[in-house]
Amino acid sequence: LDALRGLRSRQRMPALLHLLQPYGVQQLRLWHYQEKQQTLHHYWPRPGQSVLGIHQRPCTSQQVSSWLASAEVLHPLPDEGHGLQGYQLILRSRRGRLAGLLQCFGAEATALEQLAPQLLDAAPLLAGLLPAPPGIPTDLRQLLQAQPLPALLLDRQGQIRFANQPWRTWRQSLGENQPVTQMAALLPRHSFLPLLRHLLRQLRHQGCYITDEFMLQPDGTLLPVHMRLSAWHHQQELAGFCCVMEDLGQTRAARQRLAELAGLDELTGMANRRALFSALSRPGETNHQGLLMLLDITPFKTINDSLGHQIGDLLLQHIASRLQRWAGPLGLLARSAGAQFALLIPPNEPEHHVLRQQADNLLRALHALFERPFLVNGIRLYCSCTQGIALFHAGMAALDIMQQAETAAHLARQHAERGYLFYTDQLGATVRRRMELVTRLREALNHQQLVLFYQPQYAVTTGQLM
Repeated sequence: LDALRGLRSRQRMPALLHLLQPYGVQQLRLWHYQEKQQTLHHYWPRPGQSVLGIHQRPCTSQQVSSWLASAEVLHPLPDEGHGLQGYQLILRSRRGRLAGLLQCFGAEATALEQLAPQLLDAAPLLAGLLPAPPGIPTDLRQLLQAQPLPALLLDRQGQIRFANQPWRTWRQSLGENQPVTQMAALLPRHSFLPLLRHLLRQLRHQGCYITDEFMLQPDGTLLPVHMRLSAWHHQQELAGFCCVMEDLGQTRAARQRLAELAGLDELTGMANRRALFSALSRPGETNHQGLLMLLDITPFKTINDSLGHQIGDLLLQHIASRLQRWAGPLGLLARSAGAQFALLIPPNEPEHHVLRQQADNLLRALHALFERPFLVNGIRLYCSCTQGIALFHAGMAALDIMQQAETAAHLARQHAERGYLFYTDQLGATVRRRMELVTRLREALNHQQLVLFYQPQYAVTTGQLM
């Protein structure tokens, strides 16, 4: 057995089986006892080398005590159905504690009894074949302790060897009273072993791995976590892995809150232009129509310039409050620009005349809304608004809808006697022709393409140039 000392750990058990085969031993199994978990882990043959199928089994304190107190060297094993008689040898560590079990199959009892004294003398050496828990390097411990996120150090069996302070604080905040010692207590029962095998396989090939998993909270509910794992090597072999976790529940809630804030106008608390475009981009039912109304407040610039931005901001807040009562739950009310508000009624109405009647009712109520003055810091301010309205079908591009409403709002500010305009194709064509004319005139001026022609006038009676 001394020849085993010079072999690597993976070669020792096959060599031992080869040495025992002349005595009739056909199979060997080596079980590693882990005292903290009170479990026996199947150490050899390794998974994939046999059809044993059992990787660990519980072991009670009474069983351990009876094995260590027994005077018998070999303990017979029950028949497992393959016709081989089996015996197991209790392996003790040098301190007399249970290290594991060596199970021999196929040999007759008389042959094993002859071997028993030698096996018993060699028990410490056989126990030395089992993996001793590797010591944690000081620099690794310090690195994990300095990690601001919860971090664990686990061995290949999923036992937690070290946990940093952020991990303990986090688990205590979740209501955990007793610290967990096994990864199995952190993951759903059905996912622990497949995940552990997958992690070890990935770490052997890549050295690091990133995944999202669900972790069990102390109350039994599942919490999404982001896990970053890196391999931990001891004596050039994979001893386990470091795991840094991030609570995705809190992260997703924070991201959702940031997204909500990104869609809110800071001054008025209503939706902003970004949220308006997002709502315009949502699909609606086919052949249904919606409405977008842009409201331009006048003379807001004069009030802002003469009384100051503080009064202007307070005025916008008062206007927003009235508009919210005016719109109610009808649609989405947003502040789309400095002194411009928007009301969006999503496409949920198949009849055009019904939507047009709804828009007329809104316009009448809006006119009455601005007849009363706004009282801002003791100052009575009168405002009015012009409206540009676009009726659109579900599926139209948000940019096109916004452009139609802005075209109607622009002309309503300049030419509409009633203060509002509905966008039509003819209105859009007129605006496009005017813009095209302005563009062509500017280009003609830049390139000196304008020529002056005189129209002569003649006297009809005499024919002379006047």
